[in-house]
Amino acid sequence: MNKVLRINNSYVNDIISSQISYKSLLDEDLVIAGGFPLSVYMYYKLCKEEHLPIMTKYILNRDMDYLKYTDIDIWPLESLDNSFLKEVFSNNAENTLPLNEKINFRFTKKSKWANTISNSTLDKRMADIQFVKNYHKNPDELISTFDLDICKVAWSKGVLYVDEGADKDIENGTLSFGSNRKYGEETFLSRLYMSLRYMKYSKRYSLDPSPDICEYIFKTYLESSYKENIDSLSSKPNTNDASTVNLSTIKGYNLELNVVNRINLYNSFINDVNYTWFSKQKNYNVAWALFLINHPFIPCIKKLIDGSKDLNDNEFIF
Repeated sequence: MNKVLRINNSYVNDIISSQISYKSLLDEDLVIAGGFPLSVYMYYKLCKEEHLPIMTKYILNRDMDYLKYTDIDIWPLESLDNSFLKEVFSNNAENTLPLNEKINFRFTKKSKWANTISNSTLDKRMADIQFVKNYHKNPDELISTFDLDICKVAWSKGVLYVDEGADKDIENGTLSFGSNRKYGEETFLSRLYMSLRYMKYSKRYSLDPSPDICEYIFKTYLESSYKENIDSLSSKPNTNDASTVNLSTIKGYNLELNVVNRINLYNSFINDVNYTWFSKQKNYNVAWALFLINHPFIPCIKKLIDGSKDLNDNEFIF
């Protein structure tokens, strides 16, 4: 099991605090994990210590877009002893809950995975907060469940928790599977979703996907050319299938995807732009294109093969 670094830094805490409208949450037995603390840690790691004050002032006052994240995910700890927050994390939470006499929590979205509220103020637009309905013993245990090493960063009560695998990936510029990743049965739709997710992190943080992640993405492209998988986009999903139920563990994934959303998911992944990006990754195998030469929806593959003819013939041995 990887070691977990613990960082207590006032500038990190200032940035975290600045993006949470409800300051009382910062003192509770809660854990902020995912893209938000990861972005803050990457800023902290890439910025020299002597420049932290001026850079933090710049970020807080002018350019929070410098940090790359879409929402703020908060998990409860088993030690949480706050009846209001327990209700916030409940499946049966009311649409509106009174935090105090002046402030209500109004949920903009509720699902089996999380309850979401707006985090913005009258004068400041900030990312929404998602209260994830999954209790954990401590921050270390929480981040150990994440499938990608780069995601294993969390913040709780003034301390930033960083798995050494995340630190290593940042230093090496790589995107790697966590050692605890579960290799269970997957559906075609879940592979599409996860492949898009891996691409997202690679692009967002300029990371080279590891060989096994590249192979995972290639196999998804291969499966996307099968007629039965293309036809499945227009059929009703079988939510009783065990492999489909596994999707409930994926953040924000909707088991009841309708036909339009399934087709949009497919098109978001299957296109020339994404495959061209994929073909430029360090651990991409040029031989893979030969398996996909007749793909009905990625015409650029034939051009990529033509452009690779001058490569050493050994590149195409498989």
